[in-house]
Amino acid sequence: MEQPPAAAALSPWERRLVVAADRFIYWLTRHWLALLSALLTLFLGLALLTPVLQAWGYDGLGRTLFRAYHRVCHQRPERSFFIMGRQVAFCQRDVGEFAGFLLGSGLYAASRRRLRLRNARLYLMVFVTPIAVDGITQLLGLRESNWWLRLTTGIWFGAGTVLLVYPRINAAMLDTRRELEVRFGVGLARLGVAAPRG
Repeated sequence: MEQPPAAAALSPWERRLVVAADRFIYWLTRHWLALLSALLTLFLGLALLTPVLQAWGYDGLGRTLFRAYHRVCHQRPERSFFIMGRQVAFCQRDVGEFAGFLLGSGLYAASRRRLRLRNARLYLMVFVTPIAVDGITQLLGLRESNWWLRLTTGIWFGAGTVLLVYPRINAAMLDTRRELEVRFGVGLARLGVAAPRG
């Protein structure tokens, strides 16, 4: 296969960099779901670990993690869970949302990527409305939510979001993989990756 002029003009180290990027992108098109699930697990896990670290005497590390999570959560004590007498770095609703992301990821993987939510309007009505009503009515002072509602509406929203978004990510990854396979054909081996299975 003849190289395009731009590729032929690359220096050896630039070519190695491009090949390494292509290798990574090709790997990512196959493993994005596992990688994203691992990152979500780590993100939620560290939030739940902060009070445990503090209780075990790693106060500095626990407090540092807790402060880092303040960038993404209000961390109000009255709306948070406590483990071993210390506050979790995420509020109850955020714990629910990230647990929902993980639940949705598991369902999506178990269905072999066939489970999907195609209708954005249905997503808004069924998955967004409960969390929005619970959060907005509480914000406006019309009522006070409780930990159970915060957690369950968060889980419901998170799982629904995954079922709407992940099929679109998967489609984009499939397109990218096909594009790489067309560009390199049988020469995918030149990228150091095995040819795709049937």
